[in-house]
Amino acid sequence: MLDKLGIDPLAANWVASDGSAPALQQLAAGAIDVVSTSPAEAQALVDAGEAKTVALISSERSQYYPDLATTTEVFNVDWSPLPYRGVAAPKGVPDEVVTKVEGALKEITEDADFRAFMASRGFSVAYQTAADFEHTVRSSSEGLSAALTTVGLAK
Repeated sequence: MLDKLGIDPLAANWVASDGSAPALQQLAAGAIDVVSTSPAEAQALVDAGEAKTVALISSERSQYYPDLATTTEVFNVDWSPLPYRGVAAPKGVPDEVVTKVEGALKEITEDADFRAFMASRGFSVAYQTAADFEHTVRSSSEGLSAALTTVGLAK
């Protein structure tokens, strides 16, 4: 996003963390100024007045946070890397195991109670087969790797 805004990414001090929870703790403690995380994960700090959401990294507003402007609206840039969560297994897992897990995950993600639970916490649900998810991960990897290399967090 900084590149798209014409800002040198190296002008910022980048701090790696072990995930959103530690990064949000650093934010609340004043050790860092900005963190990129989901609105759902930051909600408790926002509600407590310890943090403020700036923008949803997306080109479309969220049905769960309709009042939260997007990065497209705030910064006038189209940049919205796909956030995702998935299930992984060791390489070489038999195809029948993958098929069985795919079916179970599809069933879970289509369950009305599960969808309501996730929605109540501000998370959307999208099912992908193993092949589709592998494509998603591989296609986002190049851009994220380049960004991390640019700011010195990867080689």
